[in-house]
Amino acid sequence: MERRARGEAQGDIVRHIRQNSVFLSQWRRTSCGSPPARFPRQHQDDQDRAQRGKLDVKKAGIFQISEGVKVLALEAGFLQGGTREKLEHLKQQGALSPAETSDLEATYNFLAFVRLRSQVRELGQAGRPRTSSIPAP
Repeated sequence: MERRARGEAQGDIVRHIRQNSVFLSQWRRTSCGSPPARFPRQHQDDQDRAQRGKLDVKKAGIFQISEGVKVLALEAGFLQGGTREKLEHLKQQGALSPAETSDLEATYNFLAFVRLRSQVRELGQAGRPRTSSIPAP
């Protein structure tokens, strides 16, 4: 019964959001973030002196992709799964071409790898990962 109620609630959410083009438009704009020209400077991690001058990979790339995919999946009526599952669904529905899906998956996987590698490095140096940041270009 709980599953059915959740499914009905998700259906209601999708229906209402699809009818509200202003909401989707605003979400698209906020999830896309800033133009690439401002990319390096806007996503530097300045909160901690030790992290100053580093690029926050999660904020600058991973989040941008996952939020964009989330908006597209919501428009397509698909709420389940993570970013990779949503990409696959969007490809199957024709919302993304196979090439676009491949590019997004490759970029997402690369950024996740870079973030993990940085965290492992910090774990070895500081005893715990502190951030999602890497040295900025």
